Amino acid sequence: MRLFIDTNIVLDFLMNRENGKAARDVLKLAEDNLEYECVTASTVTEENIRMAFMLGWDDTEDALQYVVAKANSIDMIITNNVNDYILSDIPVMNAAEFLVRRNIKNQIT
Repeated sequence: MRLFIDTNIVLDFLMNRENGKAARDVLKLAEDNLEYECVTASTVTEENIRMAFMLGWDDTEDALQYVVAKANSIDMIITNNVNDYILSDIPVMNAAEFLVRRNIKNQIT
């Protein structure tokens, strides 16, 4: 599965915030080569920015991350701000919810 990791998940891990354990566990999946994960680069194309503004979302940064995720055929967005992606056609969930659902899926298969 191709996961897009929102910056707030990375910060949870690095700053040992309240959701830090779930963030660490999600990031560890990539380290163990169990999931493909990516984050946005510090530079994006002008076209990505234009498309994000055209979406008309309340949060332009989240719109930009969505545009980049969409352009890279991402299967799931992992974020603390699930409600900010309400218009996303890519599934969105927080780190803890993803880990629970992933564990349930692995137990079934």
